[in-house]
This record gives sequence, structure tokens and C-alpha cells, in this order.
Amino acid sequence: MQESSDFEISDLQPLVNESDRLLCGSDLGTMSAMKPRRFLAPFIVIAVAALAPLAAEQSTTARPPAPTVQIGIVQNPDEYDGFGCRFQLPSDYNKRNYRHIFVSNADEEAIMNIDGSDVRLNRVGFEAGASSNSSRFVDRYRKNELEVSVDLLVTKRCDPSDENCEVTLFDAVITVALGTAKQSVSTKGFCGS
Repeated sequence: MQESSDFEISDLQPLVNESDRLLCGSDLGTMSAMKPRRFLAPFIVIAVAALAPLAAEQSTTARPPAPTVQIGIVQNPDEYDGFGCRFQLPSDYNKRNYRHIFVSNADEEAIMNIDGSDVRLNRVGFEAGASSNSSRFVDRYRKNELEVSVDLLVTKRCDPSDENCEVTLFDAVITVALGTAKQSVSTKGFCGS
């Protein structure tokens, strides 16, 4: 065994030749006989391993967050007192409290709380069901780019012989859309006075 002070590069040549023969199938001295893919394979693996985290990071950070719209409880529903519609979350409806998601009036206006602020809406359309006795309707409202669709299903009508009955009960799905952002909420309520 030689000491480190007597070590020379030429002592490693047999080891290099043997590792080249095992990895490449030939001697390093005969590069032209070596198959290119065997020679390049380790470098390709290293390059892919080094670039994979960068590609993964780019794919996760390149997407902007999806826009959202949040339906809340109307803060000042009293402006819309009188004839109109009022819808609540089912839990609030069952408690018979005054927490409303949607309130409209006879002037074809409505108010909703969107993203923390009460927003006044104007009616832009109404679609009745296919028959005159249909129990499904769609009421549409809008303010600038904000669109509201109220899909109504009658749950109880007034008895025609009851002259004192002035309300119709509904289940309604209210959908608010602003650009690509959209939120829907199931509600219960009434229209009338």
C-alpha cells in the first residue's frame, strides 16, 4: 500500500477504465464506439431532477386566485317595507327572525348584502313557468356587472276563497354572479304584504 505522499494520478487509471467499461460498455479511450444514450443518460437524469422543482413551483404560482362573491345578511331591510318579497336562510326562517338575504319592493327594486355591503338592485326580467298554473318562476336583478337570479318554487298559495290571505310562500335559490365569481344560497320566504 502506498502512502498519500506517493500517490499519483496514474494509479487511478485502472479504476477509471473499469468504471467506464461498466457504465458505457467500452473503454473511455474509444469514445466513438460508445453509445451516446448510455453516455448522456446520467446527465439527463440529473438535469430533469434539477428542473422538476422549478416546473412544479411555476405551475402552482402561475394561477391567480379565483374571484369570489359573498352573500350576507341585509343590514337595512326596513327601507323595503310593504309589498314585496323577503327571503332568509332556512334556519333564520324557522326561527322567525328578521335576518334577510334578499328583500324586494313593489317598485321592482331589491336589496342584498354582497361582500359586506348592502347593494340596491333593479329588476331586469321575470320568467314564469310553462303553464299558467306553474309553481316555478325566475326573477332576475342587476346592478352594473352584478347579476342576481332568484329561482322560486311555490310551497303554499293562498286559498282563492280566503280574501284576507295576501302572501305566497316560496323556497328559492338565489345566485349572485360577478364576472366568473358565483355563489348560490338556498332560502325560504314569501312574497306579498
